[in-house]
Amino acid sequence: MAAGLLDAGVGKGDRVALIMSTRPEWTVCDYALQTIGAVTVPLYATASTADASHVLSDCGARMVIVDEAVRAPPAAADAGIAVVATDGFAGAGARSLDDVADAGGRVLAARPSAVADAGATVTADDVSSIVYTSGTTGTPKGCVISHRNVRAMTDQVAGIPGLLSEGESVLLFLPLAHSFARLMQNLAVKVGITIAYCADLRTVPAALVEVRPTIMPSVPRAYELLQRQIAGQVAGTSGVRRVAAEWAIGVGADVERHRQAGRRLPPLLRAEHRIADRIVFSRLRRRVGGRLRLAVSGGAPLSKQVAEYLASVGVTVMEGYGQTEATCASHFNLPGAGHYRFGTVGRALPGVDARLADDGEVQLHGPTVFVGYLGRPDDTRAVMTEDGWLRTGDLGEVDPDGFLRITGRKKDLIVTSGGENVQPLRIEAALTADPLVSQALVLGDRRDYIVALIAVDRAERHRRRLDGAGEVAAVAEVVQGVNAGLAPYERIRRHAVLDREFTEEAGELTPTLKPRRQVCIDRNRDLIERLYSRREST
Repeated sequence: MAAGLLDAGVGKGDRVALIMSTRPEWTVCDYALQTIGAVTVPLYATASTADASHVLSDCGARMVIVDEAVRAPPAAADAGIAVVATDGFAGAGARSLDDVADAGGRVLAARPSAVADAGATVTADDVSSIVYTSGTTGTPKGCVISHRNVRAMTDQVAGIPGLLSEGESVLLFLPLAHSFARLMQNLAVKVGITIAYCADLRTVPAALVEVRPTIMPSVPRAYELLQRQIAGQVAGTSGVRRVAAEWAIGVGADVERHRQAGRRLPPLLRAEHRIADRIVFSRLRRRVGGRLRLAVSGGAPLSKQVAEYLASVGVTVMEGYGQTEATCASHFNLPGAGHYRFGTVGRALPGVDARLADDGEVQLHGPTVFVGYLGRPDDTRAVMTEDGWLRTGDLGEVDPDGFLRITGRKKDLIVTSGGENVQPLRIEAALTADPLVSQALVLGDRRDYIVALIAVDRAERHRRRLDGAGEVAAVAEVVQGVNAGLAPYERIRRHAVLDREFTEEAGELTPTLKPRRQVCIDRNRDLIERLYSRREST
């Protein structure tokens, strides 16, 4: 493939966009491009025409490679960008990926050293990839990532003792345009882990049973759904089976408290846990194939309650943290007693320096920090401190043992009209901890009080057999419970139950399922104004 790309006129420094679902060809094209010094520009297969056109223009793409599920953006033809399709689906004028590979075979037959010669010119400080931010606010910016960045990121994680082993298997269903999924791809290739690709999220449950992976990277939403399914399965039982399940979950929770504290399990608790695993947990774990050893969550905050519940039934999820500007991960919880703590994103990875600024902002330094934003020197300067540390824009706290807890985003900070600072992320996480609440958006900047937009989980609503009035009452009860743990100025005075969830298709969520806050606000502006039209509390 690398030789075929050379034959097609792609050379060192040329930008090639990949707009494909999660499939082996993505990985092949990615490595083929980097082998010859070209630059991979990943785009989500779900990217809007406007976003795709912006990226192709902004990066100066020479070629775009698409699959049968994606048509090449009209901007490609308009700008004279070459189009290659995995299955020849992209329309007139497109070459197939097979044709490119066949041409590469002919190149290598005539000049066996063609790829090696091209690769010999690539240096550690050359650009490996330009990864565009998902753009929760504003226009996506291109993060320039060097080969040195990628190598440092991969080596740091692969070098953690006992974390990854040759011969394991990983199920990849996250978009490979996501830095988290791409890191897992690189780790698998480096360590010797089999990658199973799943292009359709709807088939993930079946893929888990078929592949039986030992490693699963995912975003919090998938774990939230898993937790709700398991809780629903337990709640749907009765008699002895329900008593046994609830006893087992209690034992599992006790075991997790010991493990997080780094304490040895008492002999009786160890024996009880073996019994609980045999009669309850082993059945529940079949939902994820039965062999899952390392479940990883990234891309957005994972609810502590969800993590604790899953761990109590034998599915321990390790949460990490990072951002594209740091080539993915900077912090990670590690398996093993005393090495992880739910509600945190773990300790800094080896080779990553982390600190908190005076205002609580998390700042990073090290070989994984990106080169800068493509063509945006002012934005690059703004995101770096004077002494060369990356400003993440996230606020955090570090406990005495070095575990980082993300408390919110600086740009999302709510300042009420009374001058109080409120972090919506923490309140939203408390709301969505209840299985009935699928999504929550907390608002109140420059307002007299806090309000919330709440979307209900339809499956949980059905399981509880709630009618309209019952749903309203149940949500109000959740809000009341959350308010009990908040300071008076943080409490939700009024809320509204939405008639649907926020979706990526509607442009309300990023591809990593984080809310585009301003879009959600704009779509519901009339409803929000009604929440502020009266002063009585809910």
